[in-house]
Amino acid sequence: MTTERQGFADDFMAEMKVRRVLIADDYVAIRATMYRLLVRGGWEDVVQADNGATALTQLAEPGIGAVLSDFRMARLNGLQLLQQIRSGQTAAPRNLPVLLVTGHADHDLIKRARLLDVNGIIVKPFSAAALADHLIRAFCNPIVAKDVAHYAGVEVPVEPDEVPPPSHAAATPRLNFTAPSRPGAVTVAALQPGMKLDEDVKGDNGVMLVVAGAPLTEHMVDRLRELSRDRPDLRSVRVQK
Repeated sequence: MTTERQGFADDFMAEMKVRRVLIADDYVAIRATMYRLLVRGGWEDVVQADNGATALTQLAEPGIGAVLSDFRMARLNGLQLLQQIRSGQTAAPRNLPVLLVTGHADHDLIKRARLLDVNGIIVKPFSAAALADHLIRAFCNPIVAKDVAHYAGVEVPVEPDEVPPPSHAAATPRLNFTAPSRPGAVTVAALQPGMKLDEDVKGDNGVMLVVAGAPLTEHMVDRLRELSRDRPDLRSVRVQK
């Protein structure tokens, strides 16, 4: 690449990365992880929302350049948030770049997201480079918004209106806190980096996620919490004493 072209590319990337990105996720640990990845990728103007309803409030303020939202959230999930943006029910442009994040590929949700003209779907785990690539693609390929009636007609599943107790809202993930019935088991919400499981854990596709006896990393804990939303068998796990 010539010096002139390289300079143009650098200027273009710099322009993209001054756009404000809104993160929406009701897991504080996952929001923190996505924030770190964005900063590592070069974004400096990043704001956060702890659920879709809060994200709607923040969209009333000017300057949001893109939304990075989890699929499943209490009060207003990612698909509902996307539908409101595309239907013109927010102050944001209807073609605002929106990326949805999921812990596993749910084909029905992905189909509905595409009907709502999502700009991209990111499956966890992902790197800072992959996240930056998705955002740049979204900025460079804006959607052409369809009629409001099209988006309003897409059937979107509604999440249960579960809100953590106020005293724990900023620090406790939204999980099942029923006491584990298995001896030696703890809820996934109670897991901390450095703990060691007493059993192997596999993903939906059979791939080994955690090997018994291996110290848990922050990423492993986040991943287990994400999977536990849809897998009752992962709401509690046995840990080594």
